[in-house]
Amino acid sequence: MTMRKYVGAVVCTFIFAALAVQVSAGEEKKGQEASDKMMEEWAKMSAPGEHHAHLNAVVGKWSYVSKWRMSPEAPWDESKGTSEHEWALGKRFVVSKCSGEMKDGMRFEGMGMWGYDNTTKKYTSTWADNMCTAIMKTTGTCDESGKTFTMSGEYVDPMTGAKKTAKSVTKIINNDKYVFEMFDKDEAGKEFKSLEVAYTRIK
Repeated sequence: MTMRKYVGAVVCTFIFAALAVQVSAGEEKKGQEASDKMMEEWAKMSAPGEHHAHLNAVVGKWSYVSKWRMSPEAPWDESKGTSEHEWALGKRFVVSKCSGEMKDGMRFEGMGMWGYDNTTKKYTSTWADNMCTAIMKTTGTCDESGKTFTMSGEYVDPMTGAKKTAKSVTKIINNDKYVFEMFDKDEAGKEFKSLEVAYTRIK
């Protein structure tokens, strides 16, 4: 190989190497930009916002009066208790714990979680208590005022084994009062109020 060919080969190799480095750097930059954008979107989707702020109204310590019935014609049964709702996980979810006493002296205990899913754009909730072994899950929306939440979900009736739909409405009356209502359907399929829990803030 002549000196001229040798120098030419070295120069070409250098040029190709430089181009490869530039391409690699360009790809790395694009990859980093894509990663940064993905992280930015993730941070945006995982951050609590205005919909979560609507739940501030139920945070605190409460006393409650609960009444329920199994059918539209049945008389109401009542119980009383206390409940505490606290923000958790960076104000993304409200965690609730309540305890009370039933009319027959049985102790009632329950706990739930309530939040807003930025991905599905729905409010979500879970509830469990010592009256059964199931966890009820519901999803729903809030009206424009931010004071009325309507939720629904399916559950299995422990008495019949039939799958049913649970509908609930939570109404914020003012800073010191709110009401939770649950609705069922009678044998004819007509909706009726089966549960009402009236909360009063403990000061």
